[in-house]
Amino acid sequence: MFKTKDILDCSETGAVTRHWLSLSKIGSVPSLEDMDPVRFPKALPHISLFKYDPDGDDYYCRLAGEDVSDAHAERMKGKYLSVLYPDEQFRTIRTHWNSVRSRKEALIVSCELHHSVKIIPSLHVILPLKEADRSEFIMSISVYRYDVEYFHKDDVSRTYSYSYITDEIRQFLLSR
Repeated sequence: MFKTKDILDCSETGAVTRHWLSLSKIGSVPSLEDMDPVRFPKALPHISLFKYDPDGDDYYCRLAGEDVSDAHAERMKGKYLSVLYPDEQFRTIRTHWNSVRSRKEALIVSCELHHSVKIIPSLHVILPLKEADRSEFIMSISVYRYDVEYFHKDDVSRTYSYSYITDEIRQFLLSR
């Protein structure tokens, strides 16, 4: 499993996470327009951006980088989270993303696929964002270290680990 400090050392998640951490304040989140993609070009293929829809308590995909899109059986952009994932997985993701929005803290999700020969990892950094009109967003940076076709097989078991970047951890990461 990935550890919290690993997100800053990972070429796909490090720059975008540092940028978000430098913009975040206790009790508030950075605005979407403050997230400057020039600062994290290696992350772009791994980023998906979802706008929260409070009427349906669902998330609408506004953007999906190439690697994230390739990791899903169907095109993500323009679809709701509830359409992209089976019911149970959707409810789990939505619960965590709603928590990220309410806590105003980033979430690190480490996943391991239990393959018969080896354990295969993936890493996700979930960042809350907002817009001036009070719209809320989730930016997800997903790093897959396996054949994504294999991930979607039902006979593969997965283990997940979740950790929030609290203010104490934020301060530690920014001081590195």
